[in-house]
Amino acid sequence: MTGLRCPHEPDLLDALSDGRWPEACDRALREHVEGCGECSDLLIVADAFVNDRRAAEREADIPTSGAVWWRMQLRMEREAKEAAEKTVGRAHGLVVGLTVAVITAVLLTSSLIRMGWSWLASEMPALHEFLGMSSTVPMIVIALVGIAVVVFAPVAVYLALAED
Repeated sequence: MTGLRCPHEPDLLDALSDGRWPEACDRALREHVEGCGECSDLLIVADAFVNDRRAAEREADIPTSGAVWWRMQLRMEREAKEAAEKTVGRAHGLVVGLTVAVITAVLLTSSLIRMGWSWLASEMPALHEFLGMSSTVPMIVIALVGIAVVVFAPVAVYLALAED
């Protein structure tokens, strides 16, 4: 390959790609291609490519715009459903985790209260008489206070640390 090209090659390629070769193109171009070796070779190769492309275009199974729109709608619905399922799954996991944490906190608090109350009752047997209450009322009060602390402490921490 010398790198020299015939100045008529672009005209020949345009005529081939536009479908003007040989009937609708310039007579001078046809005569030049018959006499020029480079353009004759280019014609053979480029014509094969152009014919192959046209055959592929005829054989291509292009769906209608309605089918493309319908498939797009189905895909959008599927993606929206997957996104919603993912969000619901995360929320469900969060609720289950928080429920387990609250139940654990209540059980720990109540067992700690029972231990503390039994220790306090053994140390001061007459405390409930001193307070004028039955022995279960202070335990219920202490349990409610413990539950309130477990429930409201995270809310208070969140509100204290939240940015305005």
